[in-house]
Amino acid sequence: MSKAMNGLKALNETELGSRMNDMKKELIKLNAQVATGTIPKKPAQIKSIRKNIARILFITRQREIENMIASSARPKEKISGSKAESQKLQKKQKSKREDKK
Repeated sequence: MSKAMNGLKALNETELGSRMNDMKKELIKLNAQVATGTIPKKPAQIKSIRKNIARILFITRQREIENMIASSARPKEKISGSKAESQKLQKKQKSKREDKK
């Protein structure tokens, strides 16, 4: 894993979001320079910004998946009573109804 990825993983959601917005703004500026015909100071910066945006998206999606797995892995509450107990309860209720008649 690269140093950039480790640095981004240490950030929380709000910091990642603000970092991504900043990178998108910078990418728009650089793309506008290219579109107008001026050469950016660092042409390779476009590629690195695009990669960093992809890294941020990857990290956020990875965290979403981890949260979904963690929430679905919680132990489910055991329903009190088994099938046999429910059948006994039904028999008792049925016998009570018959007694009333």
